[in-house]
Amino acid sequence: MMRNIANPLVQALGLAALSAAALASCAARDRAIVWTDAPELVLAVELYDAREGSRDRVELAWKPRVAEALESAEPGCGPDLVIGRRLAAARGKLADLDHLLRRGLVAKDSFYPELLEGGIVGKDRLLLPVSFNLPAIAFKKGLAAGGEFTISLAQMAGPADSFDEKPRGPFARIGFSPRWNPSFLAEYLGWGGAGFREDPASAAGLSWDKSGLAAALAELSAWSTRAGRSASAEDDYAFKYLFSPWYRWLGDGKARYAYVDSSEFFSAPEGRRAGLDIRWLSVSGRVPVCEGAVYAGLVRGASGRRAAESFLRWLLTEDAQRAVLERSRRTRAPGLAFGFSEGFSSLRAVNEEVLPALYPELVGHAPPQGGLAAPAMMPADWPQIRDAAIAPWALEAAARPAQDSPEALSSGLATALADYRKKVAAR
Repeated sequence: MMRNIANPLVQALGLAALSAAALASCAARDRAIVWTDAPELVLAVELYDAREGSRDRVELAWKPRVAEALESAEPGCGPDLVIGRRLAAARGKLADLDHLLRRGLVAKDSFYPELLEGGIVGKDRLLLPVSFNLPAIAFKKGLAAGGEFTISLAQMAGPADSFDEKPRGPFARIGFSPRWNPSFLAEYLGWGGAGFREDPASAAGLSWDKSGLAAALAELSAWSTRAGRSASAEDDYAFKYLFSPWYRWLGDGKARYAYVDSSEFFSAPEGRRAGLDIRWLSVSGRVPVCEGAVYAGLVRGASGRRAAESFLRWLLTEDAQRAVLERSRRTRAPGLAFGFSEGFSSLRAVNEEVLPALYPELVGHAPPQGGLAAPAMMPADWPQIRDAAIAPWALEAAARPAQDSPEALSSGLATALADYRKKVAAR
């Protein structure tokens, strides 16, 4: 049953939103209450509750910021299980899950090892992975470069430069610029060396490597100084030509490459992506897992723990996820995104055997085994920090020649983050 959900997807599925007061009841219960920011899990709950002979039941509540909701929940009134993004921020409320793997209740070998690593908070395994996305570079079929499965910014440089066209005056074509997607610019700083990570002891709630920040920024800045370009020329070109969806300007030949994540690519209209291909973005020889991977955690001291653990064990099986994906395809409900819980499954077999049948473009494009970089633990408000503080700072810093020292760059970023925090506090 799905309770207290204000989400268009759930309404489209025809499920009633029950009262918040009922969910908030602190009485003892014999069923599992699950809080999630992934409303697609309503299909999983429906299938789980409908199993023949099962007496377990699950009540699902949509929470846009699960970790913050869990932190503020009164004792005994919260959920038994949480499934969502950036759950490490609520680490003090979560129970250790290592026994599920150690006793074989959840098959350890079925997961990508890097995703399992991402569920370790401090020294404890507080989270198990559910779904994730990968950064990708999209392009027209027949214009491939780099490796068979991955491509790096360095491998994109030559083909992108050769695509540029500047007969006289402004550019008529530009192959690629990291500046066209400010969120990507900010994320790449972390992947390329800064290593952004949650740091509760920091005023910004974030820490990073100063030298790595400078190195990643220099790599990004180089795109605006090559082949007679400039940051302003790239920005002007984007304003003039790249106002339509990425798949349209790729198809129209306005750029050679576009950055997308896996969900964005496979959620695009099937007809629009028919003439396109992708490579996973490689950084330092590995493909980083996009921030915002979905994880699951059991709540410490929860009264419905047994039922919650039973649901989690069922959810993290190939058979269960196959059934959810097939049900999702049949309903074709508005709002349903790519894959399992808006991304690739954390289970290798689902990505290699189930998803390609639904998305033929995935044949030969399954996430690489052993080639991923574990997702970093981020603050609960990372998307806001990234888009409102880091991205504007990075756009300005990347437009300047690489003259500042790592210390000066780090200080500038810290100032931008402090200003952002002040604005948030003043609201």
